[in-house]
Amino acid sequence: MIAAERWITQAGRLSVAVALLLAGWAWVGASWARPENVTPEERVLLPSYCDAVQEAPGHATGFARWTAVYGGAFNSFHHYCWAFIYLMRADRHSTADLDRRQMLMNAYGDIQYVVRHTPPDHVLLPEMLTKQGMILRRQNKIREAIAHLERAAALDPKYWRAYAELAQCYLAQNDKRKAREVVEEGLTHSPDSRALAAWLKDLGGQQRAGDRSSKAPDAR
Repeated sequence: MIAAERWITQAGRLSVAVALLLAGWAWVGASWARPENVTPEERVLLPSYCDAVQEAPGHATGFARWTAVYGGAFNSFHHYCWAFIYLMRADRHSTADLDRRQMLMNAYGDIQYVVRHTPPDHVLLPEMLTKQGMILRRQNKIREAIAHLERAAALDPKYWRAYAELAQCYLAQNDKRKAREVVEEGLTHSPDSRALAAWLKDLGGQQRAGDRSSKAPDAR
C-alpha cells in the first residue's frame, strides 16, 4: 500500500514537471517565433536597421555597421524587428481578437528577449520599455504597464512617448488628474512635444508661456 502511494506521488510530480515543461515550450514558441510570410509592405515600415539583423536580406553587409551604432545588443535585434511586425498585425482591423491577443503576447516576449540582452544604459531601452508598457495597457495589466513606463521615463526624461502612454494608463483608471500631471511633467522635459501639448489641451491643462510645442515637431 505504501509503495503504491509512493508511485502515485512520483507520478503526480512527473505530470506536473511535464506540464511545466510543455508550458515553457509553448511560451517560447509563442513569443520567440519568427513571424511568417512577412510582406514587402510590412518590411518597408520597419526601422532601417531591421534590414541588417540576423536572417535579414542585408545582414551580411549591414550587421557590422549597425553593431557599431547599437553595440553587442544588436545581435538580438531580430526579435525587436519581429515585435514590430506582430504589433502591425495586431493593429489591423481585420485581425480577430484571439489572434490579436496572441500577437501582443508574441511582441511583448520578443521585446523582453532583447531587453534581457541589452545593457541598462542602452539608448533604445526607454523605447523598448515604452512599447512593453503599451502592450501591457492593451492587455489591461495597468499596474505592470505603469511600472514599465515609469522606468522608461526615468531612464530618458526627454522621451515624450513614455509620458503619453503613462497618461493613457491613468485614464484607463479614470484618473484624469494624474494623467494631466504626467503630461505636464513630460512637457517640463520635452517642451517641444506637440503630442504632449495636444494631450494637455484635451485634459484641460494650461499651456505654459514659452511653450514651443506648436512650432516644433516631435523628434521621436
